[in-house]
Amino acid sequence: MSITPDQSSDQIDAETAHVSDSVDGDTQAAGPPDTPRENVLDGSLRGVHPSFQRTEFISWLIFDTGVLVAPTIAGPIIVLNVSMHWLGSAGIIVGVLLLWTGLAIASWMHPPRRFRSVKYAVSEQGIEIHHGIYWRHVVNVPRSRIQHTDVVQGPIMRRYGLATLQVHTAGVEYNKVELPGLAHSVAMTLRDDLAGHKETYAV
Repeated sequence: MSITPDQSSDQIDAETAHVSDSVDGDTQAAGPPDTPRENVLDGSLRGVHPSFQRTEFISWLIFDTGVLVAPTIAGPIIVLNVSMHWLGSAGIIVGVLLLWTGLAIASWMHPPRRFRSVKYAVSEQGIEIHHGIYWRHVVNVPRSRIQHTDVVQGPIMRRYGLATLQVHTAGVEYNKVELPGLAHSVAMTLRDDLAGHKETYAV
């Protein structure tokens, strides 16, 4: 950045700050989604990180591969090596194709619906978690019932900078509540707030 003689020190400072912000912004955009950009403790109902939809899709692909390996290999072997009526052979082939089609449709439709269904709100009273695609569930955990919290990352979520918040409670029905799809630093913020400030808000 060149400096002309008629530039004031205030102008120079402003331009320097602008360049610094631009560099910081580029660095932040290139990094993993692990920096919270808003106050997640204000009690507002918000969704999880958009990358959660991608991790769900990858998980479904892995599940589909595991489920389809056996019938895909066994089906042709049975048809070619076992003497049976042509209807039986056709039935095996159609069954394998239907299984492929059903899992492909589920893999395509489930991740975006799961992503839209998971929401949460954290306030001075505790944490509220919404989940469920067809049957909606709303779980409220007051701070006074929280025993401890954990942040868990599997290999897929770690690849995308995400984590799952686990809230362990003193209840019987919901002794462990999970909130997946959070940016890792957001999950850490919620973990520290819910566990560290439990005594402050307990009644």
